[in-house]
Amino acid sequence: MITLKNGTEVEYNKDFDVFFQNLLEKVIVESRKYADEQYLHGNNKKPFNDLFLKEIMDNAIFIVHQLFEMSNKDKKMAEFVMTGFLFNSIVLALSKFDAFPKKEKDGDIIH
Repeated sequence: MITLKNGTEVEYNKDFDVFFQNLLEKVIVESRKYADEQYLHGNNKKPFNDLFLKEIMDNAIFIVHQLFEMSNKDKKMAEFVMTGFLFNSIVLALSKFDAFPKKEKDGDIIH
């Protein structure tokens, strides 16, 4: 189980894709709630996006600390989770990159 900064818990699921999706959703939703509250009722003058991104980063740091603790108890599980995070992050970023060269019909690479 992973706990977010505000105490929200995300149960571990052996289907990593389900776990990863649930974790991402909780981090985004809970970070958004916090940023909304700070923006509307807080005393700071920061733009909403700054508050939102800071809360996402704070949750990411909080989660990483838990993963390091997990690695002391179950190294294979921690490696599996970290590998899954990296893999999913790369897959999500693929749309931003032209990672695969396009080819013409005769096989020549188009740049």
